[in-house]
Amino acid sequence: MDKQFIFDPDIFIMAIRYSIGRTTFASKTVIDNIKVNIDFFPTNKLKIILRDVKDDLELYKEYLWECDVQTWENFIEYLDSVINERIENGK
Repeated sequence: MDKQFIFDPDIFIMAIRYSIGRTTFASKTVIDNIKVNIDFFPTNKLKIILRDVKDDLELYKEYLWECDVQTWENFIEYLDSVINERIENGK
């Protein structure tokens, strides 16, 4: 029996919300999967992820390890660039 993965951006939004305040490998795993699948995300879903990460990083920043903070800050920069490029290209 063949099984297929059904891509649903909302699953990634839930995964981001789960992983943002944690000091585990979960955040890097979620971020890496979003980056690999970035072309499948509508811009509005990327904006939701960006908003959630920015808001939650402010909330949890003092409790996270510096490497986790850097990972999230790099992801914010990445999302900003992808969203801005799409807007500039009319997508």
